[in-house]
This record gives sequence, C-alpha cells and structure tokens, in this order.
Amino acid sequence: MKAQRNFPRLIITAKGTRWVEQGHPWIYEGEVIRQEGDCENGGLMDAVSEKGKYLGTGFFSKYSKIRLRLLSRNANDRFDAAFWQRRLQYAWDYRKTVMGDDISCCRIIFGEADGFPGLTVDRFSDLLVTQTLSIGMEQVKDTVFPLLVELLRQDGQEIRGIFERNDVAIRELEGMAQNKGWYVLPGETPPESPVTEICENGVYYAVDVENGQKTGFFLDQKYNRLAVARLAKGKRVLDCFTHTGSFALNAAMGGAAHVTAVDVSESAVEMARANAARNGLSDRVECFGVASAYEAFELRKNGIENDILILGGTSKELFPELVACGIMPSVFDEGAAEALSAAAGDGAAPCFIAVDTGMSRIGFPDDTNGFESIRKIASLGNIAIKGIFSHFARADEADKTSAQAQLTRFRRFTSRLDAAGISVGLKCLSNSAGIMELDAAFDMVREGIILYGIYPSDEVDRTKIPLRPV
Repeated sequence: MKAQRNFPRLIITAKGTRWVEQGHPWIYEGEVIRQEGDCENGGLMDAVSEKGKYLGTGFFSKYSKIRLRLLSRNANDRFDAAFWQRRLQYAWDYRKTVMGDDISCCRIIFGEADGFPGLTVDRFSDLLVTQTLSIGMEQVKDTVFPLLVELLRQDGQEIRGIFERNDVAIRELEGMAQNKGWYVLPGETPPESPVTEICENGVYYAVDVENGQKTGFFLDQKYNRLAVARLAKGKRVLDCFTHTGSFALNAAMGGAAHVTAVDVSESAVEMARANAARNGLSDRVECFGVASAYEAFELRKNGIENDILILGGTSKELFPELVACGIMPSVFDEGAAEALSAAAGDGAAPCFIAVDTGMSRIGFPDDTNGFESIRKIASLGNIAIKGIFSHFARADEADKTSAQAQLTRFRRFTSRLDAAGISVGLKCLSNSAGIMELDAAFDMVREGIILYGIYPSDEVDRTKIPLRPV
C-alpha cells in the first residue's frame, strides 16, 4: 500500500515523463507544466505525469534550470535519517565490494549515481572532502555528514574530519554562496591541518584538501594511472598537466626510463617534486613549471623526444597543438567537433565522441538529438569518428528497469547509426556504479559493444565475466 502523498507536486510534460521513466534523474524547468502547492527552495516535491502517475520525489530548486533532482521513485519512502542511513550503507558496501581492501582513498559518494543529488564525498585516508552542489543536499547535510562519519568509524575506518570544498561557481545557480572550510562535527574539534598522506597504486602522495584542485586530488583517474604504469616500462614519458605528479609517478613506478612532469602551477610542481622524493623517484622524475600548455607541447618540438605523452582535460583552444602532435581527442558536442575539424584543415581529424543518451552531452536526453548530432559531425569532411562512449547513472537496486532501459537505449542508438551507414568505430558503454544482469552483458559483448566499469548484480564467478573494469 502506497503512503499518503503530502508533498507539493510538479506536473510534468509527456516528454519529461518519458525521460524520467527511462532513468533520467533530473526534471528541467521546460518540462514542468504547472506547480501544485508551495515549496521552499531545496524542499521535497513529487513529480507527476499529466495523467496523474507518480514519477518520483526529489529536491526542488527555484533558481536552477534543473527544477527537480529525483531522490526516489518509491512512493513508500520516508525521507528521514533512516532513509539516508540506508543510502550511505549501500554506497559504502558497494565500494567495499568493488574495490576490496583498496578503500583508503576513493569516492564514497558520487552524486546522482549513489542517490545523493549534487553531493560528492571523496575519502583521502583519514579526511573526507565534500562538495555540495544542490540546495536540497545543502539542507540535509547536517543529517547526512554525521551519519557517514559514524558509519565509517563503526566499520573500523579512522576519520579525523570533514573538509567542505564548496568554492565552485555552480552553487550560485542554486542560490547558494561559495565557501570552503572544516565542517564541524557535533561535539568535535576540526583537525589542525588540511594536509594528509594517501597511498594509491603503491604510490604515496601528500594531499592538500584545502588548496588542491577540485576536492584535492583526481581520484577518478586511479585505474587510468595504473594503466599508464603498465605501459611505461622502459619508455620516456612526458606528463603535460602533472598537477601533483600522479601520472608521472605511476609511470616511474612502472619502470619508465625517464619521466618529465610539467605544470603551470609552481605550487603543484613543488608538491610533485616532494611526492617524487617521498617515493624515491627523484632520479627518474624531472618536475618543472611552464608558462602554458603550449610551452609543454613545445618541449616535443625542441628535442625532448618521448614515447608516451600524457594529457589531462584539453580545451578546444589546444586542438591545433593536438592535431600537430598527432593526438586524438574526445569531443563532447558539435561545436568541439567543428573546432577540431577547423584545426585539422586539409588533414584528417580522428576523434572519440562522448554520447550520454541517458544523462547528458551529445544525445541529451533524446536518442533523436544524439543521432542528428553524430550525423552532423560525420558530415564534416575531415572528421574520422574512431569510437563513441557513454556513461550512465545507477538506478536504485530495487528498480533494475531504469538501468535496463538505459542499456536498451544505447543498443537502439548504436543500431540506428549502423542502419544509417554512419561508421563510429568502437562502441563503448560504461556504468561504473550500475546494475546489470549477466545475460545482458554477454548479449552486448556478442553484439560488439565494449563494456567497461560495469559490475553485474548477480553473485557469479567474476573471472568468467567478459568485462573490463578500468
């Protein structure tokens, strides 16, 4: 029996209803027909179709174009401390299942993928770093944060405190001010220092959670760094955006003959040097500052030859240099593809395309839009599409239909491209926090779709799964 609904309601268009039913976690301003009942900014509201069907409950935002961020599609949920405790327990248990004992530095909460809209929580050894980007999560953090620390400590994890990194402009779109500093846990005194030491892939780093980029360290690149270590043995490596040296140090630990690590931030370079010394790699890792990314590329032109070139995120302004160096970038929209095409001139411009048919970017959030975007990109004379990749959010464990719907959309999407004669090379699907039936995984592999970062919900022998978690 469903609980009585006491929340104000947003009546959603048929198009918006379709997106939600296919797994999308957001409802945009343009898909709201009308609002029934008053709601404070960040309060809870129900989403209902034009026909009165309950779609879910989420955080309401008066100022953002994302008018509702869904929390639950279960009409019986009560959004009390027990609700958040269950969500936190599920997220932590998932990390332990996927990562085993390697959980001393990891992303514990990854926003919508874990059912915490707009919230990121990274763990760096004994410190947690949070970034709260939705007004709804801002209003419940005094419930969520102490519960998370209690959960981790009860599981034997040492946690000294929580540092908030809310120094991002996107908060202003939700009507919130930017800030950063210690979150004061009830009855506790914040730690004296925001610097801690982590060990990842056998490499030790000093992490400054107050002044480092993003939340202090790029945890999402953990397995890419490990892949570089496997590739680097005996090679000369140039790491162009080294930050605190993570890729450079993994390359050196993997047996690279020599590593040159550069960055525009002198403080980052100093920390990279200190990290190299901490790991006994100063003799093979050379760290120095450059004035710009262009100067890093100039190193290749002035006699510093390297077997491996490591790049961070690149902007369209760097496309001419990437093309000149024979580097293949990923593009996320038609404008980027056009910029790449122009940079290549009469030459070929190979690229990968990010297609999120269930979440955002090209194809957002409708298959037809994605098809038209790729058709236009393919029509650019010198663009050579080498592959498409997509990443989907996790559905609730109790609701596997949403995850399955997103997987089905990707298959339908790629089939439509094939039928139109649009060659897109590799087809890669990632769902690193997702739910997937084993039979569906085998079916997609047989169809030539590369699956990575996907873990099936069944209790099976993982050595027999044709997946590559990277």
